[in-house]
Amino acid sequence: MYSRKIFQGLILGLLAAVIFSGTCYSQTIKQVFDHQLLVNQPSQSWEHRVDLPDQYAQQGLIFVKRNLKIVLPCFLVVEREELNANYYYVKVRLPKVLPESKRGIVEVELSIGNTVPVTPDLNPPTELSLSQHTAARKPAFLWKGDSVYSAVTLYDLDEGQTIFERVVDNKKRVCLFDEPYFLPLHRYIWAVKQVDETGKESAETQARFRIENQNGTVVVIQD
Repeated sequence: MYSRKIFQGLILGLLAAVIFSGTCYSQTIKQVFDHQLLVNQPSQSWEHRVDLPDQYAQQGLIFVKRNLKIVLPCFLVVEREELNANYYYVKVRLPKVLPESKRGIVEVELSIGNTVPVTPDLNPPTELSLSQHTAARKPAFLWKGDSVYSAVTLYDLDEGQTIFERVVDNKKRVCLFDEPYFLPLHRYIWAVKQVDETGKESAETQARFRIENQNGTVVVIQD
């Protein structure tokens, strides 16, 4: 009887070891970043980096997943982010349109585990278009996709540089040009790609448009 109990204990221990070794998540780290602009302050961006704590790195663990939440979605926007095995980076911005104070809080929850979970390949976004209900120099970008997040960029062909970046909740599938200034009468390429909770990205889909003055009226033309 005694030896049988030892044998059963060994079996249970082995099963527990197998279950533990296959677990993707072991710990989570939550960071809250609070930002504020006073009445007379212009638009501003902030960059944050969260490094994997040494005690987890020494165990061979890595960052495997992130959950990003904007607490005050009316004000704060996410410009860029990167999930790496050893660190997480996010750049946020408070656009200042009206001369009043602004505040924005972003919460990031980082999952730590031994392996990155295998997720389905992401399809590129489809049906890129500009909204017909916004001003030509303040466009709203629309697309279709089914992932958690989308990353949008706007490239000014005449200036030869990226002038706008946003990471948005993909359920909305819309991104407003929310900067306080109006876009100049230039040629543009805008692009969007899908991103899941592990940081996995789809291929990028692009579209072109230009803003022109036609007989005294500023119009946007989608190429």
